[in-house]
Amino acid sequence: MASSSSSATPSPPTLDEGAVCVIQLAAVKRDIRCVVVGFAGATVLLLTAERIAAADFRSDADLASGFLMPGDPHARWAQEGHLTFSPDFRQCLFVSKDGFFAVQRRAYSRAPISLPVTIAGPGQRRETVTLDVSAGGCRLPAPPPDVGEVHLSLQLPTRRADTPAAVVRRSERDVTYTFLRPDDEDRDAISAMVLSWHAQHLPSEAVALIARAHGSADQRSASPKTR
Repeated sequence: MASSSSSATPSPPTLDEGAVCVIQLAAVKRDIRCVVVGFAGATVLLLTAERIAAADFRSDADLASGFLMPGDPHARWAQEGHLTFSPDFRQCLFVSKDGFFAVQRRAYSRAPISLPVTIAGPGQRRETVTLDVSAGGCRLPAPPPDVGEVHLSLQLPTRRADTPAAVVRRSERDVTYTFLRPDDEDRDAISAMVLSWHAQHLPSEAVALIARAHGSADQRSASPKTR
């Protein structure tokens, strides 16, 4: 008796930091290859991997919107959004029209940055450093305070960020907190710091791709902005 087998439908590839992707402009027939630096909610910071000049387009409207697609031609997803290019066309902010989208691995990029942090809860307070951080939360060495909600105060390079936080995951070695009510300026400052880290730590293949397009690897020293 013959046996039948079924193959599972592969899940769509996730969009990670350092991945190669393509912007398909909506107003003109032009695809622009890019490298993902990172995510800040609905905003994706991209570095272009080909030369672009204003003379290539009729007006700014040609560059105002488009679709973000994976570099893999076999992938079957595309996300529509608004585009903002830097004056030299080496950076692009893609803002999804539908907000955070499913192919992102997470809403906010995170990075292994050590920041001094104070954890305060009812009757307890301690100082430690972050193991990694994102605009949505951070991971700290265990043990966590034995309370449901704590107050975190993180020392950023240019400011101090204060927010209530709650434990979302814990192990014997570390504990992950989500920021409950962060200030918008604090979230933006953390996003900019994390994206700058990722711009400095792109995979070598992505750095080479950008270097071939622009003649240098100086994009790694960019200071990304998310707003």
